[in-house]
Amino acid sequence: ARVLSREEKVAPLEFFPSVPSNFRVTEAGVVPAETVVGDHVELYCLDDATGEALFVETGEDVDPAGEPFFYLAQYRAAVRLLAVPYDTLHALADDLPDPRPIFVHSTGRCGSTLLSRALTAVPGVRSLSEPDVYSDLAMLRHWDPDRDADYARLARSCTRILGRHTPTLAVKFRGGAIHIADLLQKEYPAAHNLFLYRHAERWTESMHAGFTPSLPGKRAMPTFLRYLQSQAPLLSAYGHRH
Repeated sequence: ARVLSREEKVAPLEFFPSVPSNFRVTEAGVVPAETVVGDHVELYCLDDATGEALFVETGEDVDPAGEPFFYLAQYRAAVRLLAVPYDTLHALADDLPDPRPIFVHSTGRCGSTLLSRALTAVPGVRSLSEPDVYSDLAMLRHWDPDRDADYARLARSCTRILGRHTPTLAVKFRGGAIHIADLLQKEYPAAHNLFLYRHAERWTESMHAGFTPSLPGKRAMPTFLRYLQSQAPLLSAYGHRH
């Protein structure tokens, strides 16, 4: 695993999608690949341009699984990053068992974080609120839809890595992960799937109040729009018509 020393956090805003460019890093040597499945290290995002999975190492007093947003806790507490090629990720995952998954899909702004926290209280369940690798897979599939075999294998390896500490893994996704629900179902046909909704007008008001005031600036727009369009593919056509 390549060690990347975190020099600076440079995400345009804390709720920005988990992408490699959220951190300014310098190369700091290598460690055994098994380090990424050790304590206080969790999967952060995929860097498909280099074919690597990026892990974040946090301090000993931080467990992102106990936080309202997994990816945000990782960003805030990051000490260093570790990068492993996809092949190494798969090799590590092949040595791990499959957890029993609970997949929580939602529109967002509908009580899904509350449900995720409630699942945390169930003995034998590790509940993760928005690990962003699944958002990465949804984004990659939108822009390059001809690699389903790759995405399915990545989804399984990522789920095994994230579920390595527990017999039952509950994952509450960001909304866009609904676009890989079919892949997850094929990989885990016995998984429990929960779907949360909310009245459309109340949902729109909540989304507007929660996110419109904190949209990223122009510098971040290309990356932000790439993710937004993959999460809501009908949005661009609607915007052009109106």
